Amino acid sequence: MFLHEYENFNSQYENGIKSITLISSRPRIIAYPVLGIQERNKHSNKLFFDKKGRLTQSIYWSMNTKYKILYIFSPLGKLISALKLDWQGDIVKEISEFRYDKAGRIQIERIHSNSDSFGYCE
Repeated sequence: MFLHEYENFNSQYENGIKSITLISSRPRIIAYPVLGIQERNKHSNKLFFDKKGRLTQSIYWSMNTKYKILYIFSPLGKLISALKLDWQGDIVKEISEFRYDKAGRIQIERIHSNSDSFGYCE
């Protein structure tokens, strides 16, 4: 779950940038007269990067939901975990752990969810 989001957001990095804000809206076309109207924002993301260009934090907000995801790296720079926190950052909602194969590719993403008392799910 977090791996796909991490890969998608990390690909947004531009050399030297510290943060990116992605604001989404849904275009709506009215037939007569032909108008293109942007509806209110459906959701937005704020992305934060370290000096090496790795995504370290993403903040998601919509009309009904707000949360943060912190991405944690090993000393060698491999993504090892992601923490989904509530908006204030004091309640952990989910934890993802990443396991690598011998070739250095992510083989398993284990998700621990607060809803199941942090039990395992693959």
